[in-house]
Amino acid sequence: MDFLKFEDSIENKYVDIWSFYEGLARVRNREGLYGFINKEGKEIIPCKYKDASDFQEGLAVVQNKKYLYGFINNEGKEVIPCKYEYALDFHEGLARVLNAEDLYGFINNEGKEVIPCKYEYASDFQEGLAVVQNKKYLYGFINNEG
Repeated sequence: MDFLKFEDSIENKYVDIWSFYEGLARVRNREGLYGFINKEGKEIIPCKYKDASDFQEGLAVVQNKKYLYGFINNEGKEVIPCKYEYALDFHEGLARVLNAEDLYGFINNEGKEVIPCKYEYASDFQEGLAVVQNKKYLYGFINNEG
């Protein structure tokens, strides 16, 4: 088994290191901030986020210091602005987001809201469908067009 060999200064910098997804591993530093390293241990995306997810479909969810969520690419560029109360990973080309009114909707990888934030609850898409709950507390399924 091969182990990555980090420089001492890198090795002691992180309190948590997760598995690699799409070539980058999520890390958390001693201040509790998240960033990403490559397989050589080089910090590619600085530890500046309150929270972060692993990369999925080319993007990772991040939470900024104002506690809002958005998405970055593998170069650390914020490609979907941090403006959501909550956001989850992409599944089948769509990501679940929660707006300021606590309603769920879905965005594409360009940040376009393709399914409006109007649901009390929504699941991730699987096999082309997502479970949603409307304001009358009734459940149903939607396709990727809503």
